[in-house]
Amino acid sequence: MADMSKRLRDFREAMPANFSGHDHVFDPDILPIDSHLDEELAQEDFQGPSDVTWPTRSQEEIGLPGAPEPDGKGGCTDSLAFYLPYHFYESRWGIYVKPEGIQLVRAHLGAFFRSMNVPPIDQVKLCKTLLVQHELYHNKVEGVASRLELVNFLDRIYIDYFNSTYRKSFLDPDGPFEETCANTFAREALLKKKFYKDISFGGSEKTFRAELRGAINNFFSIQPRGYCEAALTKTNFAPLEGKLLSMYTASFPSPTPHISAIDHLWEGTRISESYIDAVELGRVFTYIPPTSRHSPGVQPAKYPNLKKKVFFKNLKKFNPSIEINPGGKHMQIVIPPNIRIPYTLKRDWVENYLMKEVCAALNVSARQLIAGH
Repeated sequence: MADMSKRLRDFREAMPANFSGHDHVFDPDILPIDSHLDEELAQEDFQGPSDVTWPTRSQEEIGLPGAPEPDGKGGCTDSLAFYLPYHFYESRWGIYVKPEGIQLVRAHLGAFFRSMNVPPIDQVKLCKTLLVQHELYHNKVEGVASRLELVNFLDRIYIDYFNSTYRKSFLDPDGPFEETCANTFAREALLKKKFYKDISFGGSEKTFRAELRGAINNFFSIQPRGYCEAALTKTNFAPLEGKLLSMYTASFPSPTPHISAIDHLWEGTRISESYIDAVELGRVFTYIPPTSRHSPGVQPAKYPNLKKKVFFKNLKKFNPSIEINPGGKHMQIVIPPNIRIPYTLKRDWVENYLMKEVCAALNVSARQLIAGH
């Protein structure tokens, strides 16, 4: 991380016109990267995509670079996670992943996970990796621009590209090429063995890879223009990347005396070899919107003194047919005929959401439930 910070600091000093007056402020609620959130997310169970609502974005988030408002179909990958470029954000740049985003991807890949017997915690890891890799591609594109700015002594390549070409690309008939590439890159990165070698699954590796590719493509296909095109891209998408890189030329100042030919311009600027070609782990954050149920500040705890042990005992008094399953793949409260409500043992007191879900399932008030009759 120190090396990257030094490179960025030197870059800012060498090319001040690229950054002066362009720093934005972003101060979200962030959960530390070493939290137990992944384990808590793994305890939630989904039968299908209809069980999870596509995350909506606040007005603040819609205005962020790297997270344009999509059109149609209800959502895109950048609604589930987003990237803040270091050209715009000096201190809070990096990749941000929403817990709700992870769960939505997980719900859409649910049939695949069940067929391949993927454990819940590995489901969360795989979905989180897919989102991180999509946003990592945006970081790599910015890295290419940084390299071009340095070797060609040109100012504002990335900022002008982003503010003009990239934003306008959402109006193109085929949508934004960068998003097509980002989705494709994320899929191919996830299918590399190093990204799933620690994932447990049933069946053969060949079947796992083929089924995962199909499941991801089905998920891409429901997204807006530009994002959904990735469902049809192949393993080798270099021509599409070349078209994306060529879009930068529209942002260059004219004339460009330091550039003798397009071939010279792109020499050594492959995205995989860009100036800053990957974010460090410390630049990947969990983003919890103010309205998220994972945010500690959403609601004060109403039942902190009601221990789960007592709560479960009262449930049995209220309805002897209720089953409590504290072990297995998912910890659940099973209410006849077939209502299953997942819960976590990370806290020994009853959370607001658990009380709400159980009350709704039984059609009773919290007061009645606490009393056990």
